[in-house]
Amino acid sequence: MSKSVAIVTGASSGIGKATALRLARDFGAIVLAARSGEKLSEVGQQVKAIGAEPLVLELDLMAPTAAEVVVKKTLDHFGRIDALVNIAGAVVGLDVFQMTDEQWNTGMELKFHGARRLTIHAWDALRESKGAVVFISGNAAVIPQAGAAAVGAINAAIEALAKAFAERGIEDRVPGQQRFAWGDHDGPPIVHARKGGDF
Repeated sequence: MSKSVAIVTGASSGIGKATALRLARDFGAIVLAARSGEKLSEVGQQVKAIGAEPLVLELDLMAPTAAEVVVKKTLDHFGRIDALVNIAGAVVGLDVFQMTDEQWNTGMELKFHGARRLTIHAWDALRESKGAVVFISGNAAVIPQAGAAAVGAINAAIEALAKAFAERGIEDRVPGQQRFAWGDHDGPPIVHARKGGDF
């Protein structure tokens, strides 16, 4: 029987690391994707100690080709994808009048477009496994502040993106879904949005 496989982005630290370690108790394999190679390898060892098989992928999801690489290496190694958890993308917390175009673009490219591209590339595999997609946003999505304009705006865009995927013929559990659920339903993948503060 093939292992159940979860992909976690931003898995080298913070919520991404905590999520990967928690899911290692429920999945047979965890794909860890992040830019921090040394930290990511340490998380891989922790995942292995819990009992799941890690696949460590050091890459930058800002790169347009990164999503395809993650999905291809996951399928080549494990043959399936059961869950995708989009976490990568710390957004700089600066005032709306201080943010540069480059800072806005960097935040969008990693957190928004990285998640969008990865979900699209993983979609067919998730549909085949009756899997799930999770998008992580933050409370700033619903309580935006001028002092952290990009944090609120980009997290709100993440929630809208999750709803857009949900409307593509899947069960709409957005926003504020309080549980993970995969493989226990018929049809295409379930999409969830979770706020970082819910963990």
